[in-house]
Amino acid sequence: SPIPWAGPAAGLRVTQSGDSLRTFPSQINRAESDLDFVVSSGPKGLVMVEGEAAEISESECAAALEQALLWLGRVHSTFDELAEATQTTKWEVAEPRVLPTVPAEIEAQLRTTLGESTHKSGRRQAVAGIRTEYCDTLPRAEDRDAHTAAFEALRHRIVREQILDGKRPDGRNPREIRPIWSEVGWLPRTHGSSIFTRGETQALVSCTLGTPDDAQRLEDLGGRREERFLLHYNFPPYSVGETRPLRGPGRREIGHGNLARRGLLPLVPDKDEFPYTIRVESEISESNGSSSMATVCGGSLALFHAGVPMTRAVAGIAMGMVAEGGRSVVLSDIVGEEDHLGDMDFKVVGTTQGITALQLDNKIGGLGTEDLVAALDQARLGRDHILAQMATTMAEPAREMPPSAPRVSRIAIMPDSVGILVGPRGTTIKEIQADSGARISVDDHGTVLIYAAEQASATKAVRSVQQLVGIVQADHYYRGVISGVKDFGVFVKINEVNEGLVPRDQLADGRVERPSDSFHDGDATTVKVIGVDDRGKLKLSIREAIGVDEARVDY
Repeated sequence: SPIPWAGPAAGLRVTQSGDSLRTFPSQINRAESDLDFVVSSGPKGLVMVEGEAAEISESECAAALEQALLWLGRVHSTFDELAEATQTTKWEVAEPRVLPTVPAEIEAQLRTTLGESTHKSGRRQAVAGIRTEYCDTLPRAEDRDAHTAAFEALRHRIVREQILDGKRPDGRNPREIRPIWSEVGWLPRTHGSSIFTRGETQALVSCTLGTPDDAQRLEDLGGRREERFLLHYNFPPYSVGETRPLRGPGRREIGHGNLARRGLLPLVPDKDEFPYTIRVESEISESNGSSSMATVCGGSLALFHAGVPMTRAVAGIAMGMVAEGGRSVVLSDIVGEEDHLGDMDFKVVGTTQGITALQLDNKIGGLGTEDLVAALDQARLGRDHILAQMATTMAEPAREMPPSAPRVSRIAIMPDSVGILVGPRGTTIKEIQADSGARISVDDHGTVLIYAAEQASATKAVRSVQQLVGIVQADHYYRGVISGVKDFGVFVKINEVNEGLVPRDQLADGRVERPSDSFHDGDATTVKVIGVDDRGKLKLSIREAIGVDEARVDY
């Protein structure tokens, strides 16, 4: 192409399994990896990274990125060869227009305001007042446009100079984290909730627990799958003082939500340990940078509050950088102005043990390895500080789930009994759910999960399932019907599947000479399961069930 530009970008995926790094991995490699990054570079170095990891160290992260850049260097060499072979003449580009010079008194006033104003809204209003006084008095519209552009370019330059001199827009030093305040249980009716505030950024986060039936069902190129951990990030316009229509989520909301989900997911217990569908929702109530990282911190606290058995807390921090004139400085916990006027937005999510997610955007065409390592190390210090602050609010998951959360009971049945439980077109399982008020989920392997808001409802559903598929336990009591009377004892049918023998010595407290004198077919009775005989048949006792409390009878 004759279009003049800085040069092509190249990208690849890199994974790590154990100590082995692999570029261009297969789907199987990705599924088995501890690290999965997409890396992009331009002619000057790293420009973009996005990915997830299983609590890897900063050194492992840097090694993976260096390996990716090594391969991408070979791609750029091929680009250069192709460009040389084409001998394309680039179009001439006109020199950029020369902006007018801002008067010295306006520049001095702007420098003073930017150096003294540290609050977002006050700083914005003060700068807008100077700009209005200077530009809006000009008679011609084209003059106003040119001088406004000159004013904004000057503001841009002054802010960057002040940052390089150690003076950030809100007055902090490069490594300083904004004040943190958080609480859990902010929303009383939710299963879990938290509010997390860092500086002028605040996230109100809720956690809701549901059944496997609430999982999101997806179908993509890999086939059908279910997502049982959902995270939704909402950025309403009022959070940044704007008014605009509320529509569906845009690119920014989807990207930020996905990053926060990636960061939290490695610490979410698997389905066997915690058989719930988990939904985390973050509402950003005010924003001045790092709202996705506030979502991570608030999400971790909300999951703790809901009693989700996470191993450790997760936190996120947004790093920035300003590089100019041979000088550079890495910034921790950047605000919106530093993101807009700076050269890097580098979000790092992790625990005390390591990194779980990354997202990096570089605006100067390339980031050197030295700056990358410095940013990772500084992010670790900031992340540890944030985690320590979060621990003062809640250091570990709640030992008990909130009263409003659904209770779950797990039953294992034989796989060939699944059809009996479900019934034709699901009628049987629907009847049990309607009668008990519980929700029942069963898989093809025979794992039955029963969810109920109250224990009585769960108990009723458990008993109905057990009775239907014939589950009985030793030393438990059951209601049954006599199905046969013999001289050596009485047969009792507990349900459609299980039938056992009550030996003559277990029929009553005293000696029973003729069982047929006292027991008849079709009579209801209560029995206790006392074991199985050498043929695997149930051994029952009526004598040990005499006078038993009705509450102890399972069904």
